[in-house]
Parts: sequence; structure tokens; C-alpha cells
Amino acid sequence: MTGKPLFDKILLGLNVLLVAAVGYVFYAQSKMKPYTDANAELDEFNQNAIAETKSPPYALPKLTINLLSSRTRLHYLDTEVHLVLMKERFRDEIDDKKHGYKHQIISIIIETTSAMTPDQISTVSGKILLAEKIKNNINLRVGKKLIQKVLFTRFVIQ
Repeated sequence: MTGKPLFDKILLGLNVLLVAAVGYVFYAQSKMKPYTDANAELDEFNQNAIAETKSPPYALPKLTINLLSSRTRLHYLDTEVHLVLMKERFRDEIDDKKHGYKHQIISIIIETTSAMTPDQISTVSGKILLAEKIKNNINLRVGKKLIQKVLFTRFVIQ
């Protein structure tokens, strides 16, 4: 200290202000969102979307499936299912005449769907749940990650 009380107080005040200013700058920088390039993110999103949809989904034949219902009234689901495959080469494995998975996949879809009631699959969340169950059952029974997503292009409950 200088020995002059007024000058010492001014120096101390300036030091406190300097420390507070530096602290505020660091605090403000830590709260700021990191800089993102919106155009780069949009391009990356578009590239991922294109990569996801490069191969068209695998279309299964139209299916009419009896649903679990009361004895007084029978209900069925008229649907067309498309499968988004994990890899394009799986398309040949499904279509293979001798050892293909096509009939097994159709059987799994019928089995999984017929265990549900019309009330369970009539909502959006019910359709999503059904699609996930079908995907998981197919991948489990086949023994590998064959299906990425199940899409319904026709879904009529009667």
C-alpha cells in the first residue's frame, strides 16, 4: 500500500472492479450457446436423410389380419407394410427363394398384429407400438438387425 488512505481506497476499488469485470466476462461466455453454422447443420441433416432413403423400402404384399376381439363382433386389419432395411443387401436375403425370410416376416407380422385389439392399435401411439413390436420380433427371430423401421402405407381397421 502507498500510505495514502484515499489513494489506497481508489486502488482497492479499481482492483475489485477489474476482478468483477473479468468474472462477468467468464460467466457470460460460459452461458453463451456455442456458435453453430445453420447451413452446415442443414446440409448434414439433408445428407443423412438422403442416405437413409437411398434404397426404397421393401414392400410386402397387402395383408388382411384378424384382430383379437370380443365374440360378438369380429374385427380385422387391412394393411400394407413396407420395411426399411438396415442394409440394401438384406433385400436379396429376404427375396431368396430357398432360404429367404419373406414368409417368416409375414408370419411374424400376422402373429404380432393378431395378438392386439382394435382399441390398442387405433391410436397413433398404438400404431407406433405395433411397428416397434413387429421390428423387434423380426430382428429377434431372424437373429440379426435386419429391419430399421416398419412403415404402414395402408392401415384400415374394420
